Amino acid sequence: GPRPKDLSATIKSSKKHNFPRILYDYDRANAYYREVEGGVNEGELKFVDKELHEITQNDTRNMGTVKNRCAFLGSVCKGVVALSSGAFQLVSDFGDGTTGSQTAFKKVQMVIYLKGRKIR
Repeated sequence: GPRPKDLSATIKSSKKHNFPRILYDYDRANAYYREVEGGVNEGELKFVDKELHEITQNDTRNMGTVKNRCAFLGSVCKGVVALSSGAFQLVSDFGDGTTGSQTAFKKVQMVIYLKGRKIR
């Protein structure tokens, strides 16, 4: 019988299509947080519910791990803080914003961005 038509020539000659390309930028996680100038007053802060959001001790081990966990929690987490006790916490509300002695970072942008790219 007749041989099936070779489709590869048809596919190669088809038009170019635009698809969004998702890029993850883990190496520059700090670029997505802005340090709170003058520090924060830890008494005003509200924290993300650890049980509800399954936050482990490993998630809050240091500033890097706590920022990473905060990024993936989305809008629930507004930023991170180093408490006077030495612990790191995920902040759900920064309160009135009174300055204080604790170092904190507010989340300003998500980890993912889209870039248009032509695919042949």
